[in-house]
Amino acid sequence: AVVSTQSTGAIKLHDIVTYTGNCCSTQVQRDLSVTLSRLLTSVNNGAATLQKQIAELSGEISRSKDIGAVYVGLYGYERLKYTDRAMERRFKQQFCDYAAIKLHDIVTYTGNCCSTQVQRDLSVTLSRLLTSVNNGAATLQKQIAELSGEISRSKDIFDGSFARGLEVGEFREDISHFLR
Repeated sequence: AVVSTQSTGAIKLHDIVTYTGNCCSTQVQRDLSVTLSRLLTSVNNGAATLQKQIAELSGEISRSKDIGAVYVGLYGYERLKYTDRAMERRFKQQFCDYAAIKLHDIVTYTGNCCSTQVQRDLSVTLSRLLTSVNNGAATLQKQIAELSGEISRSKDIFDGSFARGLEVGEFREDISHFLR
């Protein structure tokens, strides 16, 4: 006897028992029957689980097809709306954005360079100014010292001439008394 299968794919337990019943003892047949029934139950449960998973997978595939159809529709709509004029506007917008970023970078870089250059020039000018002020102060101190020396000499001369002026006045008086 050949083992037959049902239309659902499950093996008939009766056919297996009949096939093995002709060649084995009763105890072996019972053990074999129990083992086979357990095996067939496991196989049938596994087949049911597999069918359930296949059904779930097919549902997800159909949902994926629906989502894919939506994406294809959106792509087609965008493709139809994306004319040469739209591409030109988009390119101009991208160029303006790029140019604005680069211009901002250039302004920032130039501003930093100018700031550094101005700071350097101010530092050099300040050092020259300080040197000039120090030299001018030293020159003024020398001139003040020279003028102070001239003032003291002039004072000495004035005091000496005043004293001589008194002597001259007395001499004039003496001459005028003598001539009279």
